[in-house]
Amino acid sequence: MSQFTNELCGIAAKIANGTYTRKDVKNKLDALERAYPEETYMVYPVARKEKPWDLAYLKELEMLFYSGAASREFLEYMTEVSEDVYRAKRLRRVVAYAALLLALCAAVFALIWKLVRK
Repeated sequence: MSQFTNELCGIAAKIANGTYTRKDVKNKLDALERAYPEETYMVYPVARKEKPWDLAYLKELEMLFYSGAASREFLEYMTEVSEDVYRAKRLRRVVAYAALLLALCAAVFALIWKLVRK
């Protein structure tokens, strides 16, 4: 396996775990193309799926990449899916924490109210 392919695999792994943004991927791929001008990407047509995307679909894309879908367009699409999936995941986490905080505040208020009314 060439160094170019190893680097692509590293980029794909970071895309799959939500580390890289579209800008990061574009910069990394541009730098990779400058460092290895003789290397080329595999030709792989990107079959886009309609939203909503989920983590299972992102993992499916990661497996497709490792199975030979190593084109620049595929990596860019995978990044788009990754950003959307992890944005939704972060939003769910924020909503859960906000609900927990609200419930905690309500419990404290109820406790104080009960103590004051005695």
